[in-house]
Amino acid sequence: IQLNICFVTQEYPPDTDWGGIATYYAETSLALKNNGHNVIVICRSIDNKDYHYIDNNGIHIYRICPPKIFTHIPYFSKRIQKIWDGYQLKIAVILNALTKTKKIDLIETPSINGETIFFQLLYPNFPVITRVHGLPHLVNKHNNLKFNMANKIKEILSIASIKKIHGISTVSKIMKRKLIRSMDYNKKVKVIYNSISIPENVNNNRRKIDILYVGRLELRKGTHIFIDSLKSIFQKSPNINVVIIGKDGTGPNGKSMSNYLYETVAHRDIDKITLKGQMPREQVLEFYKKSKLLVFPSVWEPFGYSIIEAMVNGVPVIATKCGGPEEIIIHGKTGILVNVHDSEGLGNQITELLNNPKTRNIFAVNALNIVNEKFDSKIIAQKIIKFYEGFIAK
Repeated sequence: IQLNICFVTQEYPPDTDWGGIATYYAETSLALKNNGHNVIVICRSIDNKDYHYIDNNGIHIYRICPPKIFTHIPYFSKRIQKIWDGYQLKIAVILNALTKTKKIDLIETPSINGETIFFQLLYPNFPVITRVHGLPHLVNKHNNLKFNMANKIKEILSIASIKKIHGISTVSKIMKRKLIRSMDYNKKVKVIYNSISIPENVNNNRRKIDILYVGRLELRKGTHIFIDSLKSIFQKSPNINVVIIGKDGTGPNGKSMSNYLYETVAHRDIDKITLKGQMPREQVLEFYKKSKLLVFPSVWEPFGYSIIEAMVNGVPVIATKCGGPEEIIIHGKTGILVNVHDSEGLGNQITELLNNPKTRNIFAVNALNIVNEKFDSKIIAQKIIKFYEGFIAK
């Protein structure tokens, strides 16, 4: 059966390639299309205009701007837009039009912003499912974010959408448990891991980057823990180099995380660290191919897309026991797991693995086998299709 699937997600490459959600929908859209299904993606526009195009894979992309609210009162309009820009209302309008002109069997949306909530209220019987990549209150908690009305509205819309949804999939077993506990959600939750396309071959040429970090520079991602570990790493291995890729955020000192880096690392070692900022995923993938190991020091993580991106490119990973990584990495076989907040243990494991190329190679081979077994987009696509069919049949 050929399905007609619509993804409603603010995050979608290349324009809004902000993290794991964008990666998931890019990988899943392509996998479903390659399996003979039709895919529409409705995502946010950053060009201040709405537009539609068909990409090189035959996927229909609709880029949508938030509506203009109270534009006749400019000062009031600006203040309202900072709290809530009305994006969910615009989505309802677009979906209302598309479902009348195109055949759409099912809609999937990430839970994080409640993007389809108003459409769900208009059409409660239309099959809409959500993909829980994370929950706003958990993200805010681990980033020590103070009360923010805009974030509170997103949380309210997210919870309202989840409670009216027809079905839920999530990225890991730990996320399923968190969801059921924190929201008292009693409907069935299906765990379907995130997927990745498997390259035909892995380039194991000389890797010039010793340590790679990929992710937002923030407290939840444990960037500060990695920074704290660098002092001992540079003492034991003074000639190594570090590349950090990701958008700068707030550090433990209340200033930017990059500021915390400059305050923490010895002046003589700063030149060994390269901050690349946020980059398109295609460019990030090239850095994996040049790296000896990836460090993933998160405090809480539902999955960890950069882990499987590294593994599929032959890069061993050292991660924390922070949730999702424990379902991806087999300690001592496909990578290393250390305790959360343990900067000393993290530093010791990084130094040891850097000095042991044989172990790195063993981890890389084993990890690639695991990715092929559990996270290959072709395998995951079949699980997603089977999951969808259960709701379309109803």
